[in-house]
Amino acid sequence: LRAIQEREVMAVGAERPTKVNVRIITSTNKDLSAAVRAGAFREDLYYRIQVFPITVPPLRERRDDIPLLAQHFLQQSARRMHKEIRGFLPAAMQKLMLYSWPGNVRELENVIEKVVVLTNQDMITPDLLPTSTESTEGQVKPLTEAKEEFERNYLKEVLQLTGGNISRAAQIAARYRADFYKLLKKHGLHPGDAKEEKDADSAESA
Repeated sequence: LRAIQEREVMAVGAERPTKVNVRIITSTNKDLSAAVRAGAFREDLYYRIQVFPITVPPLRERRDDIPLLAQHFLQQSARRMHKEIRGFLPAAMQKLMLYSWPGNVRELENVIEKVVVLTNQDMITPDLLPTSTESTEGQVKPLTEAKEEFERNYLKEVLQLTGGNISRAAQIAARYRADFYKLLKKHGLHPGDAKEEKDADSAESA
């Protein structure tokens, strides 16, 4: 703390402190203010290094940087491994752009280095990239579609539970009877379907 605050250090065995002219740069991926409040980080040290903080957003929030970083890491790794690799095919770059990169820049660097090790081509193709970089966006349904699917399945379940009894089903769903009918019509459902299914199940059990 003295070295930071007073800009001087005391060497072992010395009688007088020595002035130092240094600039200290620190980095962390933790919330130090929260750590201070939790008693996990020294408050006096925190305020001595918290002079000019710079927050670097995660890579997923600055996707425009991905092409530049990817090309830089590609050239760096190719030069080190004595390979002639010109760049990425558009589909490969799109794959990199869509990935969320939870490991940020370091993960991107590691992925590019691995690709360079494995390839003998002069361009990086999508199939060379690991499956971990595949976007999950296409696997997640849009919110409207997901809500519609949930609503339809919910209505079917309530109808089956009540044997197609609209009054009881509407009561469980906390809806007016007329509103419940509208929901059934919206999803192409009919109370009789639940009755028939329940009767069929009873017949099979018998």
